[in-house]
Amino acid sequence: MEEDNDRRRYFRITDQVPLTLEPLDAAGVERLMEEMESRAETRFGLAAKFSATTSQMDHVLNRIRDRDADVALYLHSINQKLDAVARVLLLEEQAIAGMEVVDVDLSASGLCVVWPTAMTPGQPVRVELITTAANARVLALGRVIRCRPARETGLERPGYRLAIDFDHIGDHEEDLIMQEVMRRQAALLRERRIREED
Repeated sequence: MEEDNDRRRYFRITDQVPLTLEPLDAAGVERLMEEMESRAETRFGLAAKFSATTSQMDHVLNRIRDRDADVALYLHSINQKLDAVARVLLLEEQAIAGMEVVDVDLSASGLCVVWPTAMTPGQPVRVELITTAANARVLALGRVIRCRPARETGLERPGYRLAIDFDHIGDHEEDLIMQEVMRRQAALLRERRIREED
């Protein structure tokens, strides 16, 4: 189990994702934990359920396709409609939450990002992001483990490079991030193969 956790920690990618970070006090941590427990009732929770169901249905749909291509095509079309509804819900929530698309080093155990404001190591943080692979929201309780001016880390830009560990994240959200990591790594491998073939 520890080996699996290590793999999730070091299996990371750099990607652009909609993200918000909010420093929390003790009461804020408690409210976030309650929200995470009841998240299935929100529109974001519904979109995440759509994503999980799509992933589960893919295996069954492949078996149906082998037996009846028309039925499989029909079911695939319904699935695309549901995905479109989930994307609309996410876009609405993203606009309401004021999420910005930023460059993030992302793994299932945490992230690194250049952020406009400094945060103190040990500071609890509400982390909210949308994965592009599954069009689903990830909500986690994070903790700042490092904060340095971006220019001190070799980046020629203002702001602070934050390293944040996820202290509390659901299994489903962790899986969504791993899907994001694998999607991005597969895209990078394809790009490298294309360059090598040219």
